[in-house]
Amino acid sequence: MGETVEYPNRSGIKIRTRLNGSSYGESYQVDIPSGVSGSKRIRKQFPNLVKAKAYAETVWQNTKRVGRGLKNLTDQEIAEYSLFAPKLRNAGYSLGEVLEFALSRMRPKDARKSLSELVRELLEGQKEDLDAEQISYNYYEDSRKRKTFLLNHIGEIELSDITRDVIFEFFKCVKKTCYSNKRNYFRHFTALMKYAVNEGYILSNPFADFTDADKKRCIGRKTAKDSEVHIFTVTEARELLDDAFKYQEQYHLLGNFVVRLFCGIRAREASLLTWDDIRMDDDDPYISVSARIAKGRFQRNPDIPPNAVKWLSLLDKTKPFSLSADKGDKAGQHYDNLWKGFCLATGRWEYKKGIKRRSIHSNLVGRNLLRHSFATYHYDCHGEALRTAAQMGHKQSDDLLFSTYRSLVRKGEGKKYFNIAPKPSASKIIKMPRTA
Repeated sequence: MGETVEYPNRSGIKIRTRLNGSSYGESYQVDIPSGVSGSKRIRKQFPNLVKAKAYAETVWQNTKRVGRGLKNLTDQEIAEYSLFAPKLRNAGYSLGEVLEFALSRMRPKDARKSLSELVRELLEGQKEDLDAEQISYNYYEDSRKRKTFLLNHIGEIELSDITRDVIFEFFKCVKKTCYSNKRNYFRHFTALMKYAVNEGYILSNPFADFTDADKKRCIGRKTAKDSEVHIFTVTEARELLDDAFKYQEQYHLLGNFVVRLFCGIRAREASLLTWDDIRMDDDDPYISVSARIAKGRFQRNPDIPPNAVKWLSLLDKTKPFSLSADKGDKAGQHYDNLWKGFCLATGRWEYKKGIKRRSIHSNLVGRNLLRHSFATYHYDCHGEALRTAAQMGHKQSDDLLFSTYRSLVRKGEGKKYFNIAPKPSASKIIKMPRTA
């Protein structure tokens, strides 16, 4: 062992010259005592004196900076660090490492952004998508209402403060609504927080670690009643169409009902159809559901069966096919309101202006009733799930159709359903000019 010096002066750090033999020359060992390092004694070897002194200087300056910083700490802060220092030491982390990890998550780049600011930002973007016709009016309105409801019930809060407990408290506000409604709020809330993560407003999505039990705590359990699908009987479907034809002048619903019952058209799509979309003069009549009106902008050309052609032939083509087609996407809302006023209210068909009330079923509620009826009878009639899915604009999978609709009617009912045609009566036939 060679010469030993203290460097820097009065630091307690020693630099020792080590002789490595005549073939290898000298090396320099820096010895840092535990009082300087703050933990255990440290020894490091360097090939020359310059590097050894540089390392010793760096350690000493860092130690002095820490010492100066301690003077600015309160007694409570010093006591708190002293309490947690052993835990950090045992875990193998320094205080700096822990703070760097934690603070970036608790206060990321835009940590002061509030939930209301995020909602406003998202809705502004969706409004631009609506103006560019990339999303539908109904989609925008549903998104706006759900985000507003969420904001009103959670209140003004920073995104970084949205925790599991906040989420659970919110879902207490929607506890009395149906399962599907709570599920939709869960999806909207999850998407909202995912967007916040993608934009760097928070580093982790509080929904990311949700278990199945957590999800059930929010939206409950899907019961057999929630899963139950209801359809018209053949007799009920005929009665509905006869009534729609009888009151066509007042309610203008016959065409809407026909394409939903026999062509699998969605309620919103039916409300936006024009006569240009109804191709009855072709050898194989069909409806052109263009990207303009199709859900998800996925266009398709569902067939018009012969019985539906007969019903549609009764309509006056000089009048719009859809009552509110000129109102664009808002037509869907208009038809929904008219449907509720004309047809359903807790299981009863209610006609306006004092027209008689007729009970159908206690559980026939929901605007998908017509579309469910189509799916059931079409599948029974043709026995080809993919064909039925294509007509309805579903993804090309037969799992849903096979499991949901195959047992709702007796075999052979589908042929009866697609033979529902107008009763021959010259007094009811509306003369239809051959103009588009």
